[in-house]
Amino acid sequence: MSRSIKPLLSFAIAFITCCHRVFATDIEAGPWLQRLQTNLSQLNNGERVATVGGGFRVRYHKEQNFRPTTALPNRIGLTGADDSFLLKRTRLWFNHAPTDSFRVYTELMDAVSVNETHLPRGLDENRLDLHQLYIDTDLNDSLHIKVGRQNVGMGSQRILSSGLAASPEWANARRAHDGIVFEKQVSTGILKSFWLQPVAIQPNQPDRTNHKKSFYGLYLEGEQTETRRTDVYWIAMQDQISGIQTDTLGGFMKGRGRDWQYEFEGGVQLGRQAAGNEYTAGFLFAGLGREFSAPFNGDIWFMYDWGSGSDEPGESFHHNLPLGHRYMGFMDMFGRSNIHDINIRFTSDLTENATLLVWYHYFALANNNTTGPYNVNMTPFAGHPLATTSSRDIGHEIDLRLSIDLREQNNLTVGYSYFFSGSYYNQPGLPYDGNAEFFYAQYEIEF
Repeated sequence: MSRSIKPLLSFAIAFITCCHRVFATDIEAGPWLQRLQTNLSQLNNGERVATVGGGFRVRYHKEQNFRPTTALPNRIGLTGADDSFLLKRTRLWFNHAPTDSFRVYTELMDAVSVNETHLPRGLDENRLDLHQLYIDTDLNDSLHIKVGRQNVGMGSQRILSSGLAASPEWANARRAHDGIVFEKQVSTGILKSFWLQPVAIQPNQPDRTNHKKSFYGLYLEGEQTETRRTDVYWIAMQDQISGIQTDTLGGFMKGRGRDWQYEFEGGVQLGRQAAGNEYTAGFLFAGLGREFSAPFNGDIWFMYDWGSGSDEPGESFHHNLPLGHRYMGFMDMFGRSNIHDINIRFTSDLTENATLLVWYHYFALANNNTTGPYNVNMTPFAGHPLATTSSRDIGHEIDLRLSIDLREQNNLTVGYSYFFSGSYYNQPGLPYDGNAEFFYAQYEIEF
């Protein structure tokens, strides 16, 4: 083993010991920790195999008329504010697997924003911190457990996401949860049960577990065949701060036949507001795609996304922690609540290393009584007058993205998005109207 690796291994031993002391100060160091330290120490003698890696990326943003600002209550939507800035992220991870059925994974992350005029978004900045630290092991031939601080995403990640599945991955500071995930092999697939609490990002302090918010439930990931996969799930969310509780029961299906592909997902949500009012909401996604080979390899998808609205504020569908920058426009202006999203996506491999994406969205209100569109934080659009609006027409968004693999583990992505505001924004009482514009360029390297 090279000398350059040995300091990292020594650091890992000390680091894990320190984390144990921080997160379990009242727990006496058990045999598992002693074994882990011994195994890590043995790496210096070449008796075990470990991997060390990481990545760095930088992304430039230029945002016009939708930059979040404290001048509006919920900071998202058409804001009249512009901004230009850089987002940088560095990751270092260490993976130790002394056996085929046991591993320990540690990841450090540093995310920083540079030259932002306005306050950074919640996932823009998180200075050097522990992002992941978990044990991943088999309890027996059919039962697997993953415990600790970890990225967690369920299925399509429309309801519960790690923020890792978008292509390319978007969030500068990734989401993480503290908790436990069980995976049980059953006759119909893999049954996951979980209890998680999100990690509250503290940009300039150690991140903390948010003990006031919990996610738990069951997710049955159906066996994948050559043509189809079907999932069913129950995902519950409890937020003691807002007083909101939700139980989402849903199903997910995807498949293919020859050149055609399809995807469906939908569910019913039973919710309770802080005041104790109970409500029922729902969501639906349907997509049909076709692959083609001429003149370029690629595909085209026709899709529909709906989140229910309500005459009563707070009783629309709540999307929990979804995968952003993936399903409802790259400008991330709207959440899956009180909304119709009719969209068409075209993807083409221009060359072996270059992929072009063109995505069109038309947004409209599902219910035009009382509330307007909801933002990604599940609050009504800033400044919406609490009265019936005469129009459901929110607007149109077009997204363009070119992704180029420069060499192995090196990627360049350039994107441009434009939002054409609809007649909804012409009504009196809204603070801002007009169109919005977004340009970005990103370089990423993994090692």
